[in-house]
Amino acid sequence: MLALLQSVLIILASFQSIPNPPPNLEKQIVTLAEQVIFTVSNEITQNTSTETVVHNTLSTRGLQNQRVAPRPLTKTEKEEEAANNGPFEVVWIEPHNLNQNVTPRTGAVTTSDVRQVVQFYKQKGIHTIVVAYAEYLDCFLYTPQKDFSFYSYNTGKTINSKDKNHFCKLVSDGDFFTVLLDEASKQNMKVIIGLSRGGDLALLEDIDAKIRTNSTLHIPETSGKTINDRISQTYNVSIAVAEDLYAQYGSYPAFYGWYIAHETDCLDIGNNIYIPIADSLKEITPQKKVMISPTADAKICYNNQSYEQAINLSEVDIYAYQDTIGSGYRRIDNIGDNFYTEASRNIRIRELEDLFKKLKSAHDNTNTDYWINVEAWRMDGTCPVNNGYGCNFPGDWTSVVKQITAWEKSSVRPDALMLNEGLTQFDFGIKNMTVMDAANRVRAEVFTRNYLEYIKNL
Repeated sequence: MLALLQSVLIILASFQSIPNPPPNLEKQIVTLAEQVIFTVSNEITQNTSTETVVHNTLSTRGLQNQRVAPRPLTKTEKEEEAANNGPFEVVWIEPHNLNQNVTPRTGAVTTSDVRQVVQFYKQKGIHTIVVAYAEYLDCFLYTPQKDFSFYSYNTGKTINSKDKNHFCKLVSDGDFFTVLLDEASKQNMKVIIGLSRGGDLALLEDIDAKIRTNSTLHIPETSGKTINDRISQTYNVSIAVAEDLYAQYGSYPAFYGWYIAHETDCLDIGNNIYIPIADSLKEITPQKKVMISPTADAKICYNNQSYEQAINLSEVDIYAYQDTIGSGYRRIDNIGDNFYTEASRNIRIRELEDLFKKLKSAHDNTNTDYWINVEAWRMDGTCPVNNGYGCNFPGDWTSVVKQITAWEKSSVRPDALMLNEGLTQFDFGIKNMTVMDAANRVRAEVFTRNYLEYIKNL
């Protein structure tokens, strides 16, 4: 096996000398190398009585990565995992939901709490955790080592990565990503880390608006703040965050890949940033997956290419389509809007069956994964007062079952079903995690009981 690993690494090291290599050849070689490394790691782990650190010298165009071989599951753990599997394989968490304030300055939970949450997910059949962002609303959820700045179009301020006023400490006695990745590695789970919106929540909406006639941009174009300037900033911040995160956390076996945090329902619009960011992420970490999360309406809005062609233009590996039930979002006459009503949600649920079929068909002949992102949270449009999009709360499980039924009716099994619930939508029995008001706490507890009962009856 070691000889095979050596051969694969020699081939990989020689890749760049090949003129006009066939498409996807490098990705296939890297995937093979990862599989061999993982197998060697497990063999070493199984044949030693102490924890073994495997040094991975695979570093083509990227950073050297030290990997700790995950502990193999025992027979009892495998049986328990099989018995507890629910419909979801992936969970989406919103780190800011750990705290009552959207930009917290002090930790609200402990490292022990985070470990218990990860263990709970594992027990219920979840194998992958997606963290929505590592920087959001001008606040870093880790301690940046790189020194970089960007202009926040959200607040009109210049944000410096070294300014401690822009650091959000989510865990009182440790580092959030360290404990999350460490526990996920111990549980043989995967973690995908969201990057940053680059201080520009409205970027893709404004690219869309600029193409449409008679549309007003959220951020009017001025010198130094054109659409192209904003695209460049989003790219630069995303790559700076990725390089920083990988240097600090890349050694954890659970570190599976990246999430490009901007969302859209027009893939041709999104590709303005998805293509350059994904290309560079593959340069930095060729062995890591890249994920985006468009809406289930995703289509080509403004050019003549097919959706399949748009998929093949980028290095994105995973498309996790949001069903957008949480806010009652729908796209009508080529314009998207949030309606926040149960009537709109029910209409949307009826639309999902056909949408899922079309999306799966578009992915069939591409080298990508097709995931469904099921929104279990809800918004009512009243908070915050300036735009109504926020203050989400746990939804009703009976409504979520309808969302699950939509893809079942489509007769299309996604590569993974993701529960988009935020870290505090469930009550985990961790009593010091009192991060919601009393009413939402009750909603979370009821939601959890109904979900666990649902799993039992599968």
